[in-house]
Amino acid sequence: VSEAKFASTLKSLLPPADQPDAEVIKALFKAFDTDGSGEVDQKELIAGCQALCSGDENTKLRLAFSCFDKDGDGHLTPDELKLLLKGTIEPAVTALHSALDFASFGADDDQQLLEAINEEANGTAALAADNAAEGTINVVLNTKAGAATISVPSAALTAADAATGALSLDTFLSALVDGAIEKYDADKNGQIEVDEFVNFAKENPFLSVWFRHLANENKGASWKDSDLAL
Repeated sequence: VSEAKFASTLKSLLPPADQPDAEVIKALFKAFDTDGSGEVDQKELIAGCQALCSGDENTKLRLAFSCFDKDGDGHLTPDELKLLLKGTIEPAVTALHSALDFASFGADDDQQLLEAINEEANGTAALAADNAAEGTINVVLNTKAGAATISVPSAALTAADAATGALSLDTFLSALVDGAIEKYDADKNGQIEVDEFVNFAKENPFLSVWFRHLANENKGASWKDSDLAL
């Protein structure tokens, strides 16, 4: 099975909202391709799918960890963690940007704008004025990988370049990774080791949705029904 075939079949098994981005699929393919041949043979496919779909939770999460531990040193650097989480938080960032665009029409002052954005975000994000710093807004983005919190100037809420400026995907991604490392990096080495990653992933269900769909727990198509299994 080629990488392209692997990617297209995996996407067909997951609803659009839960599909990992291309970098995640690429990393997963490399984890399946244990002999480094550039293709996944039947033995590798069965072993990988059994680990993802039939193994216990720790086994699944350790496999996911290995997908993104590029150098195999047993640690995820901030950049490796960003690669894993980017696709997970992107829908929430997009929803926030849409809320900003919609709410900017008709708001007469900053307070009305905040209220309108919160209403349109519908739980995806929560914005509030920072009482300790005038002219600053605290933005909490709620994602499957946890909450990412940033502070931005109030002017950022009406900026034409919100998607690439203070409220960009990269800004939230950095905040999320910094928060995860601060909370779960038990030995304080600035990286996430496998046991720390397992704790992180158990408390934040950003990976469990993929396992659930691939294992057919939602009674839809599983990998066993796909043409990869033929």
